[in-house]
Amino acid sequence: MLFNDKKISRGYQNLKQSSEIDRIMFLKAELTEVKFNSLIVDPLKDKSKNKNFEISLRQFLIFHLLNNQFHKSLLTYFADQESSSLRYPLPRIWQRYLRSKGIKVNAFVCNLLFSAFVLKHLTHGFLEFWIRLFEILMNLFTYQKSLKNKYIFFDTLTLNNLPHSLSNSYDVISWFYSKNFFQENINIVHSVKNYKPIKESPFKLIYKKNYFPIYNSFSQFLKFFSHSLLSLVHAIKSIFLGRWWSALFFREIIKYHVFDFSENQSLAREYYFHNSGWIYRPFWTYAAEKKGCKINFYFYSYNNMNFASKNHERIINYGITSMSWPNYYVWDKQHADWLKKYVQHEKNIYTVGPIWFHDSHVKEPINKIMIAVFDIPPFINSISNTFGLDMELHHSDAAKKFLNDICEIATKNNLQVHIKSKRFNKNTDPSYLKLILELEDNKNVFIIDSNTAAEKIIANSAATINYPFTSTGIISNTLKTPTIYYDPTDFFHQNAVESVQCIGSKLELESWMLQFKN
Repeated sequence: MLFNDKKISRGYQNLKQSSEIDRIMFLKAELTEVKFNSLIVDPLKDKSKNKNFEISLRQFLIFHLLNNQFHKSLLTYFADQESSSLRYPLPRIWQRYLRSKGIKVNAFVCNLLFSAFVLKHLTHGFLEFWIRLFEILMNLFTYQKSLKNKYIFFDTLTLNNLPHSLSNSYDVISWFYSKNFFQENINIVHSVKNYKPIKESPFKLIYKKNYFPIYNSFSQFLKFFSHSLLSLVHAIKSIFLGRWWSALFFREIIKYHVFDFSENQSLAREYYFHNSGWIYRPFWTYAAEKKGCKINFYFYSYNNMNFASKNHERIINYGITSMSWPNYYVWDKQHADWLKKYVQHEKNIYTVGPIWFHDSHVKEPINKIMIAVFDIPPFINSISNTFGLDMELHHSDAAKKFLNDICEIATKNNLQVHIKSKRFNKNTDPSYLKLILELEDNKNVFIIDSNTAAEKIIANSAATINYPFTSTGIISNTLKTPTIYYDPTDFFHQNAVESVQCIGSKLELESWMLQFKN
């Protein structure tokens, strides 16, 4: 969909001026709760297989539709809501809910766009069917053997998530190994193609291009083929009956069949997912779980909770109440309590402390640091406006004030600060990048490679200052390094994070930093 940036900006300003900047957050959180039970007819024809279909469908729609495109559509509508209407691919039940909240919805356009959305995913499902069919046949004809249940699969990793040395590597695999989560003689499987395993590793890392199990018999293939073909016929037929969910979810049903008809010993003992994809639990994991696999979800970040502002407890992040992972690994009690409060699905929660995630493969020595600073680079404001947040913490002005205040205090009092930025991308505000380059000329300011593991930096720091609410504040506290969050907007409550103080004034910030002057 094409959007007018001027209209988006005007819509944002209209919400801000009317003190309704949080309206998009509320609408998304409320849509998360709208269930589809009254609509759903079991596409698998077996409710014992499919008791979680509704929640999976809802998660799928939340993930694919309640995103920045949705924000842009709403902001375009709020730019001139007297004479405009919302035009966005939405199921009818969501359209009705938005109307009940005073949003004018163009039903014809919304239905047309949603039909196109469904057909697109049906096409993806058709392609998935043939890809899986071809892959299964190739495995059978080449006699490719499975790993026989002696492996754990980590989903959606990159090169920096894998170990680069036997020690001092702060990646997620090294973290799980350090906590004795891995059994002896277990293989760790990943899909990072260009990774070269380190020599003499205490665990075996194996590349596998995807998470699908390998079939070892033609009977498995015939079951998969016949049931998938029936699902395709059902999906096409259901379109003409107005039952769009079978067509929309056809690709996910194909993946479910792959696991459902696999041999148990070809599956991983455990599958690990992380919070980059927290909303949608893949539908196939229910088939894997039914066969005895353990499905795990771990938070590598702390900055995903609902932190209290000075005026009120903020609404929960959209999609949280729909989460349905059976096992969660969280950082601390506050993290666990948050999940217990909002996640309604039956679950196990394991409090394990900060979880390492990525580390640079470049060996850069970390010398003693006076004060380490961890920021969050802002996007350009035209993009930040589309986040649908109830505050302006992630706008450029706030992010630049964060750095400028710290560096001014450091220069004034001859303190050294080392800035470790999160990774930049094409949408990062150019004025922020310019500020970073300018600060490199300040004798009191040093810039650290963005890929360096935060744990390495914190372990060598006298103190840390963190942008709200990056995970480094919790890591610092765990490592007994003095730490604060500095909120340049003074929006959040000082106890927003129970274990780390949040400071909202430059005067308080200076007083705190002076503690570390030699």
